[in-house]
Amino acid sequence: MTLEEQITAAVEAGVERALRRVLEERPVNDSILTTDQAAESCGRAEKTVREWCRAGSLPATKRGGGWRIRRTDLDRYLAGETPPSVALLTRVD
Repeated sequence: MTLEEQITAAVEAGVERALRRVLEERPVNDSILTTDQAAESCGRAEKTVREWCRAGSLPATKRGGGWRIRRTDLDRYLAGETPPSVALLTRVD
């Protein structure tokens, strides 16, 4: 096996392990919600949830003209935790 083949095999094995770890850590019930579903789930107005998304305080993705929110991010936000995707973007001086 050449050095290039050994490096390729090592990289592929590392990527496979990393992907497996990510999939194992992902919650089984990590559903994707619309703003309407998220609002109903937490007892808030849909407009409020959209404002959270727009402000970036609740991680969300714009899809098909509306916001999509991971259930785990909503739960963390409501619990007062800063979801990891927002924490990475928070500037610390």
